Amino acid sequence: MRAWMRRWGRARTAADGHCAAALFAYQAGDLAAADAEIALALELLPGHAEYYAVQGLLWLRGGQKQPAAAAFDRALAVNPYEMAANYGRGVLAYGDKDWDAAAGFFLNALA
Repeated sequence: MRAWMRRWGRARTAADGHCAAALFAYQAGDLAAADAEIALALELLPGHAEYYAVQGLLWLRGGQKQPAAAAFDRALAVNPYEMAANYGRGVLAYGDKDWDAAAGFFLNALA
């Protein structure tokens, strides 16, 4: 995408559209389409924490815990208080019975 398009927000608008399409596909139960849409959003704006969090939630729903954890970690590297990423890491920690870590992630999600 051209620099002027990023500057005027067209990349953000298109990326948000792909993120919305990913969430609609997720709600419809089409995880493959959801994954493809969020990948397009990340291609347009690779530094956006929310998109990594959505990707992690999709992978978590699909039972792919390791890629989900990596996506959540990428989101948290950009924004330590990204709600969905903290929630997802909390779910993973809770599943591993790491109560202290789960509580910390859930508290950060509330922040």
